[in-house]
Amino acid sequence: MVGNYIVIPAKTNSNRLPGKLLFNVCGKPLIQHTWENCIQVKDISGVFIASSDEKILRACESFGANIIYIPEATRTGTDCVVAASKKIEGKNNIVNVQGEWAIFNPLDINILIRSLYRDNKPLVSSLFYRAKRNCYSKKPSFVKVVLKDNDPNLDGFDALYFSRCRIPHKSSNFNCHVGIYAFNHAFCDKYKQIKVPDIISLSSENLEQLEWLQRNIPIKMFEAHRSNSGYNPFGVDTRRDFRRYVKMYKEINGYKRSFWESLYFWEWSD
Repeated sequence: MVGNYIVIPAKTNSNRLPGKLLFNVCGKPLIQHTWENCIQVKDISGVFIASSDEKILRACESFGANIIYIPEATRTGTDCVVAASKKIEGKNNIVNVQGEWAIFNPLDINILIRSLYRDNKPLVSSLFYRAKRNCYSKKPSFVKVVLKDNDPNLDGFDALYFSRCRIPHKSSNFNCHVGIYAFNHAFCDKYKQIKVPDIISLSSENLEQLEWLQRNIPIKMFEAHRSNSGYNPFGVDTRRDFRRYVKMYKEINGYKRSFWESLYFWEWSD
């Protein structure tokens, strides 16, 4: 029987915000917020945090997370997740929830997992949400995805391309990619053959999912639901993202905004 596990890759060498996973948010490291959301997912076989950084792993053990030590530092989050999957017994589908994505709806993880059972070939599924404001299109930290115009009620949309640039050109509506992937066991088994070293699309965009499209691995995209607190999925990529997340977290937990914080939220509202 195929198991379904969540693996949170925890890297410290973020280019834009080093060390962010251990940033303190109201007494907890950021990665703990992500982990606490992951353990709310129902009908999952287990949740692990994987890292080559012993400092992160010690912090994760302190709040009760199951950890997997990866002996060698990995280039991408998926490298880390696939390495961790080899240490989990049996053939398993793996959901990669990037450690900085602390806000998402746990129900969406179940949707991604169900999508993996339709094919025995390597398959990836992921999430997106629709954004109407132009501020998103200009920010490299908000990755955009262009979708094939197929019937989403059947098996999701097909991803055509991902970019940090403004795509589609001159559009006022954008699909923002969410840093959560689900991989079926065939993808994990054949990952070494799937990887494309140093392709130009990866080096220019710095997006590993372009490797998979280059290898004709389908990426099925599903529209994300808002979180239980009413927000779109949100990940911390920059210092400004982190400040925004802290304010969101405080609001969710009953913190009252000041006048200046209200202005800040108005600027970012979607």
